[in-house]
Amino acid sequence: MSKRPIDNRTLSIVAQAQREHFTITGCAHCGGPEIHSQASPLKKSMGCGASTEQAHVTVASRRRQCKRCKRFFRTTVEYLTCAGCRGKLKAPEDAPKVIRKVGQNRLNLPSNAAVGGVA
Repeated sequence: MSKRPIDNRTLSIVAQAQREHFTITGCAHCGGPEIHSQASPLKKSMGCGASTEQAHVTVASRRRQCKRCKRFFRTTVEYLTCAGCRGKLKAPEDAPKVIRKVGQNRLNLPSNAAVGGVA
């Protein structure tokens, strides 16, 4: 396929795709923008007009709320915290570990059997 010039229509399509958080990559044929479908495994180049089929649907980013600072962030992975809060957390080996003892419930109260209740 031949390379088409980027016109105003193409620019408006790419701008709308960015606002709707579509995945946009570079075309292998012409180097122009390539927009991936969110529902089917297709992608279309805006530079040369080539439409190709992928093996699977491209994962779209989702809007999530950070559990620590309550800010909204976009990610493709199911993170519970934003990048800023993840950087502030301790390393896994330094983080305190929760140890559950046998015979204790979630509130760390002794079970009925340990208190002398019904065995």
